[in-house]
Amino acid sequence: MPENPTSLQREAGSWPTHTLGDVAQWLSGGTPSKSNPGYWSGALPWASPKDMKVLHLGDTVDHITESAAIAGSRTVPSGAIFLVVRGMILAHTFPVSLATRRMAFNQDIKALLPERTTDGPFLAHWFVGHAGRMLGLVTESTHGTKRIDLRDLVSYPIDLPPLPEQRRITAILDTLDEAIRRTEQVIEKLKEVKRGLLHDLLTRGIDDNGELRPPPDEAPHLYKDSPLGRIPKGWEAAQLGDVVTDHKAGVYKHRDLYGGGTNIVGVGDLFRHDTIHGQTFRLARLTPAEQRQFLLLAGDLVYAESSLVLDGIAKTIAVEPEGEGTAFAWHTRRLRPNPSRVDGEYLAQALATTAVRRHVIQRATQTALTGIPVAEYLGTPVPIPTLAEQHEMVVRLRNLEGRVDSEREAQKKLRTLKNGLADDLLTGHVRVATEEKQ
Repeated sequence: MPENPTSLQREAGSWPTHTLGDVAQWLSGGTPSKSNPGYWSGALPWASPKDMKVLHLGDTVDHITESAAIAGSRTVPSGAIFLVVRGMILAHTFPVSLATRRMAFNQDIKALLPERTTDGPFLAHWFVGHAGRMLGLVTESTHGTKRIDLRDLVSYPIDLPPLPEQRRITAILDTLDEAIRRTEQVIEKLKEVKRGLLHDLLTRGIDDNGELRPPPDEAPHLYKDSPLGRIPKGWEAAQLGDVVTDHKAGVYKHRDLYGGGTNIVGVGDLFRHDTIHGQTFRLARLTPAEQRQFLLLAGDLVYAESSLVLDGIAKTIAVEPEGEGTAFAWHTRRLRPNPSRVDGEYLAQALATTAVRRHVIQRATQTALTGIPVAEYLGTPVPIPTLAEQHEMVVRLRNLEGRVDSEREAQKKLRTLKNGLADDLLTGHVRVATEEKQ
């Protein structure tokens, strides 16, 4: 825990009230002329809203020269706070960043230089904690662009604790942010490990000793040629249609029939999830006959019959036991694997391999949407190991995914802790001990 609980005291806020205009100098930025390429070949970071996805901003997508900053922008030192005050992102998000180096910035951003009695990182955390209230100041220009009027911002009240207390609060919140960041790094590393393991399992498989087979270039005698390239001997390159017992297009429901009833997965959901594991999608009212036809079983696969992008063609995910009883909607199609030939979770992973995806994309059709005819998709070659080998692959992938889920849950708890503590600390409902108070 970043702070000893005995040093946190529940107390009514008693800090003096200022306005945001009192606690910082407010500066406007600009965009150098795009018609002068020389302006955009420098080393000076130039911040725009697209860069403001992190609290501590150390670099930007675009860079300009010093002469460009003088001619059409403005620079601020490390420690400046950036706020987005114009743009459609303000419809749902209030981006805040703290510059960790000297930067220029554009006209959609306001830069704040904190006064001597204000700790810059504390003020940045204050804006993050008050993002919802800042969004309440958003208006719409005559052209429809979202904006926050500077007058509303500089007149907004802020209760400001003494500088030592600001810095102590910053230290606590920074500690939690660092813990969240480290957890995110662990998650990304585990995802990378999973991608590597998945590639090895689906190209080399597991031998009788429970080990990955050596790669084909090291042990060519263990492999054979197939429509998918070299695959282990004992595997089959079967067509998808050979290992499923049936397929069925999803149920069409008019929009008036959504809003209650049965959980139903739509085509868009397939691109946001790796499996169907009991999460809630939309609810739709199905008749008893539709319930019998369109409810999914554990081990089923669901794929997208159309996509807006080429890489999304026939995106396929598996139904886990917790997802059984979910229905599938129009523009998706259910595949029911033959359990004597293939494990559904294995098959979903196999359909995502590079060799299989190459076959699918080559057979795509392009109309208003991109897709693949069902007969073509059922003709897709897939690598089929023995069932025992498939099951072992699924177990190993599940174990790794379980570690990812555990880290995600830990990160979720840290975010909840930080959000609750930030609200208490930034409003003075919980006070922290400082050296001056001891």
